[in-house]
Amino acid sequence: IGVRLVGSEMCIRDSLMAIASLIVLSLLPLLLLRRRASSPRPRPNKVDLAASSSLSQLLHQHADAIRRLREVYVRVGGKADEYIEPFLLRFILATAGDEQEAAEWLTETTQWRLRTGAEEVRAKVLEGSCLFDLHPAVGIITTNFPCLVSHGHAHDGGPVSIFVHDGFDPPTLMGKLSPEEYLSGVVAMFEYNMVQCDRRSKELDRLVKITNVFDFDRLTINHLNLRFLTQYTRQFISLDKNYPESFDALLCINAPGLFQVGYRIARPWMSPQFREKISIHSTPEESAEATLRQIPRKHLPQVFGGECAKMPQEVAKRVGYTSIDETKRAKLFSGYKLGGYYA
Repeated sequence: IGVRLVGSEMCIRDSLMAIASLIVLSLLPLLLLRRRASSPRPRPNKVDLAASSSLSQLLHQHADAIRRLREVYVRVGGKADEYIEPFLLRFILATAGDEQEAAEWLTETTQWRLRTGAEEVRAKVLEGSCLFDLHPAVGIITTNFPCLVSHGHAHDGGPVSIFVHDGFDPPTLMGKLSPEEYLSGVVAMFEYNMVQCDRRSKELDRLVKITNVFDFDRLTINHLNLRFLTQYTRQFISLDKNYPESFDALLCINAPGLFQVGYRIARPWMSPQFREKISIHSTPEESAEATLRQIPRKHLPQVFGGECAKMPQEVAKRVGYTSIDETKRAKLFSGYKLGGYYA
């Protein structure tokens, strides 16, 4: 009887904690909206001028401005590389050609890049380093949060990353990484994708951007961990202000009703241009259609309607999964949507 009573008490306690969490999560957006008034707002994305022009045309059109921005970038401490022109062009397009505003934004961003190590990461990527070698936190994030970073290309030619929530446990990841370490790992992942964007832009002669897919299938209240949302997820979202004209699409697929609770919390942290790129799809049919409209089947796992039964060897090598023991790779996220895909 004593054992049954203890079990009942634990069930009641867990239920009360879940209810309390839902109440706090429901009230948090109102508190954040009150605090937001005194917070600096990210710069708006005024207009996308790249929609109908080739990269070479845009670079020619804005050649003088790009030259002057390059001087600003180097003067602040940035190191110009062979793909710096697409990188600088994004600031010009995001400010609708306002060179003074672009220069101020670039100055702030370059200072941030030097503080966070983003400049150093970009140099490593250009030297040929795989994703896992950019920062120790990257391997921890990607083996504790089911995700496929730079997993092929979208229809526009930009890199695709997929984040799956069903095998993710926020407390486990928080026990392994501090918010600062997590930020360093996420910055490395962003930089890796941005180098792919700038490189592909020159190859394809058009400005390409990142496509991110967030799969919320089997989302539970445990995923809406308050500490993870406010100290970890918020940092991921706020990076947008340092990467103008960088996102083509942010697909939220298989999103249940509970997703709206988390979205209401995160929405105040998003810049207008970040929100513009988000599309939310609830049903499996709608989610599959939206994903395939953005990404070719040959670059998608079979669980998302694609042709890949296993992670392509080229992706595994480029990202760094080949450095993990094959037995361990085969067991990654076993029992979940991406279980067995890494083998």
